[in-house]
Amino acid sequence: MKFSASLTFMFTELPFLDRFQAARDAGFDGVEIQVLPDLPLADIARAREAADITVALINVGMGDLLEGGLGLSGVPDRRDAYAAALARAMAATEALAVAHVHVGPSRTGSARREDCLATYRDNLARSLDAAQRLACPPRLLIEPMNRVDMPDALITDIAAAAAIAQNSPENQLGLLFDIYHETMNGHDPVESYRRHSAEIAHAQFSNVPGRREPGVGELDLSGILAALVAAGYDGWFGAEYKPSATTTATLGWLAPWRAIAARS
Repeated sequence: MKFSASLTFMFTELPFLDRFQAARDAGFDGVEIQVLPDLPLADIARAREAADITVALINVGMGDLLEGGLGLSGVPDRRDAYAAALARAMAATEALAVAHVHVGPSRTGSARREDCLATYRDNLARSLDAAQRLACPPRLLIEPMNRVDMPDALITDIAAAAAIAQNSPENQLGLLFDIYHETMNGHDPVESYRRHSAEIAHAQFSNVPGRREPGVGELDLSGILAALVAAGYDGWFGAEYKPSATTTATLGWLAPWRAIAARS
């Protein structure tokens, strides 16, 4: 198992380009970028290379989603905007040698759900085609959101997301499994993992409520990690939380978790 840190949520005390080295110095194997900053990709690539750290995951641009808007991936009248976001994500994938690309969520708003799903499937097919055109194709990921934080999210059911992944060409599409979202949806994340482990390609964690670090919240994340390891998970485990203090002050979990992961 390898551990990654979200450079969108974590190390935000630092300028973006300095976060790669900070994550490396803190002991992470890789990083994730949920929101690509408006910086030259060459500059981001140099920062990654200087830190000698893997970019485990990026998101296709989500438009206005994080500001409460509809997003892009399943919005019928935003297909062109999604195409532009996809082009930048594919360029970033090549520049940063990215392993996984998350297609990104969207909201239905006032549109018919059927129309949004049709748009999502079209954009997903377009994304798979774009990924396979790269010299080193990444695996694309889809992630069910939670209905508490995002009641009108297009994809919230892990079984439905798994069915989409199952119908894709082999190893081209997988699930992004977020312990926070599964818990907020009222599910036991360990049981969800066991049911859908064949489709899960990448996992993320944060505590409930508030998406905080291990030890701040209701979940026994160490116990969940141990259960996932016992169930056979050995992929990326991404820290996607909002630190309650400076990021480095919240990393007391990392060394003990490495010991848990080593039991696999």
